[in-house]
Amino acid sequence: MKRSFFFFVVFIAVIFSSCDKVKNPYGVKTTVVTPSGKVRKVLLEDYTGHLCPNCPAAAQTAQTIKGIYGRRLVIMSVHAGNFSVPGATPYTYDFRTSVGDAYYNFFIPSYFPIGMVNRMGFPVTQQWKDYSNWGTIVDSLMAKAPDADIQIINTYTTSSRLLNTTVSCKFLNLLTSGTYKLVVLLTEDSIQNAQKDKNLIPPDNLTYYHRDVLRDVITTTAWGDSIATGPIVAGDSIVKTYQYTLPATFKGMAPVASQCYLVAYVYNASTYQIIQVEEKKIQ
Repeated sequence: MKRSFFFFVVFIAVIFSSCDKVKNPYGVKTTVVTPSGKVRKVLLEDYTGHLCPNCPAAAQTAQTIKGIYGRRLVIMSVHAGNFSVPGATPYTYDFRTSVGDAYYNFFIPSYFPIGMVNRMGFPVTQQWKDYSNWGTIVDSLMAKAPDADIQIINTYTTSSRLLNTTVSCKFLNLLTSGTYKLVVLLTEDSIQNAQKDKNLIPPDNLTYYHRDVLRDVITTTAWGDSIATGPIVAGDSIVKTYQYTLPATFKGMAPVASQCYLVAYVYNASTYQIIQVEEKKIQ
């Protein structure tokens, strides 16, 4: 009886272990949680375009990693470059933005699809990561203690489309040098529109859902507002407030407020590497 019970326990353990491997193909590393319960969050920037037939696979990879980490991973899809230029029907919509173009022209992606994870590797031109490597890089960053914590409070008035937001950042560790900036952006999720997909015949997905699409910048510029200069000690904090009116349309397409998010991140202006990010629905 005891031997049978032992083999039953081992069998169940193997089953759960196998299921975990299927669910999590990237082998998630240990999560570091501070005594205050704060964790590091990571920004994955997916550079994409509706004419890029390989881009749906990258987008799916991003969502798979999101399924593992949930709110700890913030995804931002940046439509820029030749693959984003409007074309013949059904590829007439223009997803490009001035802020997305600014990032594209500054960081200069080498091919599509490709992305940056917290912009690690810049400025030695190694910031660009193939989507096959995103999971491993995200894992490694999630295993580090956070250097800052960001909180967002949004108040959105439907009738006027006016958004009032308060973004606070509290530094958690000593940062001896560097100038730190806060960037606040607007994204919109699940925009249904055409997308090239090499896995389809013909390669046109007319009902594709574009996820986590960069729509606009809330801070004065794409490069944000200066908030602190090192040395920064643990406990230092700043609070910024912003007002933004959600446009009636983005290039003829009405945004869905319930699918819009604020993405706020703090980065080192010397290296452009992001130390913390947060995301919150506007309503």
